Amino acid sequence: MTEPRSGQLDDTQILLDRIRLGDEQAREVLYARLLPGIRRWARGRLPSGSRDLSETDDLVQIALSRSLSRLEAFESRGRGAFMGYLRQILLN
Repeated sequence: MTEPRSGQLDDTQILLDRIRLGDEQAREVLYARLLPGIRRWARGRLPSGSRDLSETDDLVQIALSRSLSRLEAFESRGRGAFMGYLRQILLN
């Protein structure tokens, strides 16, 4: 997966903060930004029973939606923390 551009990491934190305040546009922007990368990551790493393309895409979308609706459970601990959080959700 490609690394975020310079400044994008700060943008991610800003978007997360805005989402916590109820900003739906920030949710859509972050969702669109993260979906392609987490989808690529998941396709090669989920258990074989979940690797069907449509099942993987469904799981990724569910995990991303749930993570964004439960941001109070997420505490950023530096670079890549939210993507790591998403990966862990998918593996569980």
